[in-house]
Amino acid sequence: MRLKKIPYARDFLKENEHTILIDKDLDIKRVEQTGNSEIAIEIGCGKGDFILAKAADNKNIQYYAIEKFASVLVRAVEKHIESGSENLLFMLGDADDLGAFFPKNSIQTIYLNFSDPWPKKRHEKRRLTYKKRLDFYKELLKTDGAIEIKTDNRGLFEFSLLELSMQNWIIEELSLDLHK
Repeated sequence: MRLKKIPYARDFLKENEHTILIDKDLDIKRVEQTGNSEIAIEIGCGKGDFILAKAADNKNIQYYAIEKFASVLVRAVEKHIESGSENLLFMLGDADDLGAFFPKNSIQTIYLNFSDPWPKKRHEKRRLTYKKRLDFYKELLKTDGAIEIKTDNRGLFEFSLLELSMQNWIIEELSLDLHK
């Protein structure tokens, strides 16, 4: 995804009621106030098309979308304002800080869609399917929770399968058909 700098992005997100900034002033109560019993998050939501469609189709699930780049997230929030979904909040920050917002065993589904593959070997610790991150996700997920991963990068796909296997995750469904 091409990242175009939007100078007003951080101020727009800071003032928007649909956005939580992951900062020193953590607003943990925002997550706990949901009336929905099921929570799902997308890590690296980009411009928000996937998570907006999910929220529109599943009104009984509370969705959170996290993105670390303000200039990208502002586009997702603008689309969200047009859609009017009440079951979706956006978070600006790093996925490694999600533990401050979500208690252990609270998330039903984590979506990782087309994550940055970090193709160089020396960058594998940055991948969203690296073993330490998988351990972190396991803490956040309910006992019957799941991670759904989509990628069009063969290297990341193979790496993710290996990491999931080594961390004793159960792979319930596997498809090489990206659009299925």
